Amino acid sequence: MDAVNIVTDFVSRAKPLWPNERHVGSPTIDSNLQRPNGKDASLPAIDSYAPAGKRQLWTFGSGQANIAKIYFGKTEWVLWAAFGQPTSRKTYGTYFVYTYDKIRVSGPQNMQYSRVYFFVKPDSLGSGKVVDVRLDTASGLPI
Repeated sequence: MDAVNIVTDFVSRAKPLWPNERHVGSPTIDSNLQRPNGKDASLPAIDSYAPAGKRQLWTFGSGQANIAKIYFGKTEWVLWAAFGQPTSRKTYGTYFVYTYDKIRVSGPQNMQYSRVYFFVKPDSLGSGKVVDVRLDTASGLPI
């Protein structure tokens, strides 16, 4: 099998991350879709082709998979290796804020979040380390 057929086969087997996902533009959500437990299907499905960090079920504030505790002090290169390319990278004062979507994080008060912000303080070597991890409250849904 040549390289073109391998890529074509890979793309044809890829499953969308969101219901009714289009490969051009933003994903759309069909509000009529339901999860098996009857709640809206507005959290992304876990993609088997996603980077390892996006396939993990994370916690926030406690637990062995506490995303804030695990990534505090890690370099921005570790973030890229674990989660892939960020959805956005913005400057906030003297920090860089990396935004990652389509991550599953169980947070406080029985909520599940899908967007995480990593605050990275740049160093003199041109890299930086994570100094804070925050959840986007707008991405939270009750579980």
